[in-house]
Amino acid sequence: MNLPLPPNYEFVFWGSHGVGNFGFSNFMKKLNIERIYYENNNPFEDYYNCYNKILFFKKSDNKAYFQIREYLNQKSYWLVSVQNNICISKRSN
Repeated sequence: MNLPLPPNYEFVFWGSHGVGNFGFSNFMKKLNIERIYYENNNPFEDYYNCYNKILFFKKSDNKAYFQIREYLNQKSYWLVSVQNNICISKRSN
């Protein structure tokens, strides 16, 4: 159906492995900002779960951010509305 995810999150966090994702998510948790992220390798299931989580946060007073760690080969990422970004990446030599 190509419905975009509702933009009910503060920002999109882009990060790959080994760049401080765990520390960043713990810091956000201390600020009471919850994360929404893809959990499986099944794009339909991931999209469905994220859509429902975003709708849940819309109904509550909690703030949330959308975390993208594995951004290769996921067509559904094109449906993410990006207004604010935080990107943590490795420095290549």
